[in-house]
Amino acid sequence: MQPRVRSLLHGLFARPRSLRDPRCRRLEAGFAEAATLDCRSVQFIGGEPTLHPELPDLIDLARDLGFEFIEVYTNGVSIGPRLKKHLVDNSVALAFSVYANAAAAHDAVTRRAGSFERTLKSIRWALDAGLDVRCGVIATPANAAATLFAERFLRELGIGDIRVDVQRPVGRGQSEETCDALDGLCGHCADGRLCVTASGALHPCVFSRFAEVGRASEA
Repeated sequence: MQPRVRSLLHGLFARPRSLRDPRCRRLEAGFAEAATLDCRSVQFIGGEPTLHPELPDLIDLARDLGFEFIEVYTNGVSIGPRLKKHLVDNSVALAFSVYANAAAAHDAVTRRAGSFERTLKSIRWALDAGLDVRCGVIATPANAAATLFAERFLRELGIGDIRVDVQRPVGRGQSEETCDALDGLCGHCADGRLCVTASGALHPCVFSRFAEVGRASEA
């Protein structure tokens, strides 16, 4: 299995900045180091990575460094024209978060009216653009009854790669009713992958951000 690095664009302010920004420079240094270690896959997640104005530049950087597989994990609500061009030009794969097969149930999870229709519009755009598309369906207390219907709905749209998972007790998934964060891990942390946050912190995976294993150094 090829090694993979995940980059978290979480906590970066959504305003124009140069890659000379220290936080972007840490990502740049981390990508460069990963490339020398034969890492060929990178996934941008968040937060919501499409809100960051320099995501197109980071995608170009990853491609220039030789990353063969680039994926953006998104809710699909904020994919603008400039980002669309970079996604197509770099053949970026897209992974979408979908919670139900209807607006009421989906929007109840996101707590944002109209998010289902905007996500669906982006999914259809990506399919029409010929990009690789997959979807993640997370079962939460608010949508548990709709996950099977969501999977069927997405297959009818033409999506073959659909992954259903449970809400994990990490970040916004934590609650008084959920288990300890360690118990919510799948057991494959650091299995050919590494998570790099916007601050440069290194973690075994995106769900184990309570365990820092190092920091990306600035070049």
